[in-house]
Amino acid sequence: MSDPSPQGLRTTLPPWPTPTEMVTCDGGVSIQFNAYGAVSSSVTPSGTWADSEHTLGLFSYSTHSEEEFFGFTRNYLRPPCGGECGGCGFSKCGLSTNDNATSSRTLPKMRAAYANMTSCQFFFDLQLHSDLQSMYGAPSSLTLAVNVTSTPSITYDLHWEKRATRMAESLYGSPSSPSHRKAAAPDWTNLDVSWTPLTSP
Repeated sequence: MSDPSPQGLRTTLPPWPTPTEMVTCDGGVSIQFNAYGAVSSSVTPSGTWADSEHTLGLFSYSTHSEEEFFGFTRNYLRPPCGGECGGCGFSKCGLSTNDNATSSRTLPKMRAAYANMTSCQFFFDLQLHSDLQSMYGAPSSLTLAVNVTSTPSITYDLHWEKRATRMAESLYGSPSSPSHRKAAAPDWTNLDVSWTPLTSP
């Protein structure tokens, strides 16, 4: 039985040495990815889905400082929770003073790409900076599988492996498309995100 995970898909797809080139799929869908694995251009017979300023499926990793949490609690929680250490369970104390936490947003780098142009299946091996892994617990493995159909629709399958950490962190995905598009929106109902946690030694 074949492995249905993105890692299994990688073994069935040939390497793609030019992952930022425009390709055309069945149904007349032209698609192009940027260096982060996001769709930076997608044109269907009925209009535009994405462009360089309005990407589809851009994933990013964020870290959060204690000050950022305090701003959230001050703005959105009622007293006495707002601005207090811990924020009645909505914050974490000592992140900045004890753990040197900062607020940041980082885009992953593409390590390798694989693709089947006939079936319009794409696989990206992404990586976050090693400092984020050691200091905050960012995923050590981040893989993204993208499938484009002639419907047309786009499905994403994101997998990551990470260690447990008390640091405040978030992984964001942006399934958005240009407000000025003329085509119908992509089918995001098939967005499939799964998480495989690492077992602590």
